Amino acid sequence: ATQVCRRQWEDSLARAEARPQWSWVAMDGEQVVGYALNSLGEYDGLGEGWTDRLGVRPMWRRHHLGEVLLVASMRSFLDEGLAGAGLGLDTEDPETSLGLYEHLGYVAGDSVVLYGLRVTG
Repeated sequence: ATQVCRRQWEDSLARAEARPQWSWVAMDGEQVVGYALNSLGEYDGLGEGWTDRLGVRPMWRRHHLGEVLLVASMRSFLDEGLAGAGLGLDTEDPETSLGLYEHLGYVAGDSVVLYGLRVTG
């Protein structure tokens, strides 16, 4: 799991495509335990809801909270008349999350692998 710093969060919300009104936060009392930050995307020329960031605190994983957040997001997209839902997967272990996404009907559309090398002199 990658922690999102305040600047990254603010940058996500400042994008023209950001749609906080389609986004969801799960709370346990005063503590945020999960979130889905959503935006407007496009696929094949049609409007699509896009989940930019999905996060669930470790002790809340395996309790279907990620599924609940994605289903709520998909309902927001449907209510807006959008053609579909999409998301990106940024993880070192994609197999862990694929079951959840496939269970909800997501199918892989593209794959990107980034490699890096730290050069020191």
